[in-house]
Amino acid sequence: MAEKLSIYDGVVMRLKFFKYNVPESEKSIIDYVILKVLSSVNNKTNQCYTTDDIPYGLYSIVVDKVVGEFLMFKKNMGDIPELDLSPVERQIQVGDTNTVYAVETVSSPEKRYDTLINFLMTGRDDELIKYRRLAW
Repeated sequence: MAEKLSIYDGVVMRLKFFKYNVPESEKSIIDYVILKVLSSVNNKTNQCYTTDDIPYGLYSIVVDKVVGEFLMFKKNMGDIPELDLSPVERQIQVGDTNTVYAVETVSSPEKRYDTLINFLMTGRDDELIKYRRLAW
């Protein structure tokens, strides 16, 4: 198993996948959001995870939740970053054959942005059940 990055480094790397580079001035915002997400995960699972002992199986869930919360924060502040949300290829034509991929059902860029944020924040919540324990 590969050594996992810190949660902050994972968030920065995940945002780079969307072609967003995190400036140093936003480090404190991301650090706060990491604490917020960990608190939420701890409340849902009745655990006391920290950034140092988060289980490997929760790592990508936490990173995605932090990215979603961060992008929602940016949107609410009116500072929506330019993200590349378009599919790689929409149509391929070879001779008489025409194949169309990724037909958009969501029309506006803001809708696609909201759908992305929603998935990042809540799309994998059912996976938290594995880490839940009873609290008396």
